[in-house]
Amino acid sequence: ENAKLKTEILNLGNQYHGVSETLKQVNNNNTHLMETVKEQAAEINTLSDKLTALQKLHKTLEDKFARVMQFIENLHLKEKLDAFLHQKEHKQSR
Repeated sequence: ENAKLKTEILNLGNQYHGVSETLKQVNNNNTHLMETVKEQAAEINTLSDKLTALQKLHKTLEDKFARVMQFIENLHLKEKLDAFLHQKEHKQSR
């Protein structure tokens, strides 16, 4: 009976050791994944900031373009601009 109990204790100890090692690996993987998530969150924040800056720049350029087009229309230069752009497109298509 003692021999059986000792064998069972050894088996349980081995199982405990195996579970303990698996748990350590899971914790290590979890730590690694959390670090990866933090890095990706920081990258997302950086990209979000860059996107916001580009959106502001785009808006500024749109406003400037609208003012230039208004200036061109006010001076009745639209036809000349269209002819100029048509010539450029024709030359580029050759």
